Amino acid sequence: MNSTIYSKLMMMMAVSGMFMSSMPDGFDSSNKPLTEKDILQLKENIKGIRKQQLLKNGCKEFQYDYRISESIVKEVTIVALNKKNADRKYDKFIKLWKDQL
Repeated sequence: MNSTIYSKLMMMMAVSGMFMSSMPDGFDSSNKPLTEKDILQLKENIKGIRKQQLLKNGCKEFQYDYRISESIVKEVTIVALNKKNADRKYDKFIKLWKDQL
């Protein structure tokens, strides 16, 4: 029994090792540091993947408009399970955004 679990684990580690050497979007596994552009691109990719996962799990997108001044309107998209959660996340976003300014 233990040997089958051990052999499956070893096979999984061997297969994952093949994929770890190939990084997405042309990044290589060398020791050179990532540039700011690379870091921003990776962050955007992570945000997109996270959003896809949330939408796949039943969350919805809610659109909000926030008037900054008479002529400037900021559009905000919140991904949440329902309207109540989206309203709470929007209020938190506005509070943090105002504190940042």
